[in-house]
Amino acid sequence: MNKCKWVKLGRTEMCEKNCLGEYCYKHNARIKNNHHNRICEKCGIGIRTDIGLCIPCGSRILYQKNRW
Repeated sequence: MNKCKWVKLGRTEMCEKNCLGEYCYKHNARIKNNHHNRICEKCGIGIRTDIGLCIPCGSRILYQKNRW
């Protein structure tokens, strides 16, 4: 059996439930509903932002983006 490779939000650890493919049933359903498995480009923490960085790593970018 494979282990689910979905990175948990706010953590660097993966779901690791037993699965037949790359992701478990629950996370395959999330991908079908347009929720993607993203990790921070700097620290590897699981995120759901559009800039590819978690809040600690991208706080300045988020601030500048929201300022305009």
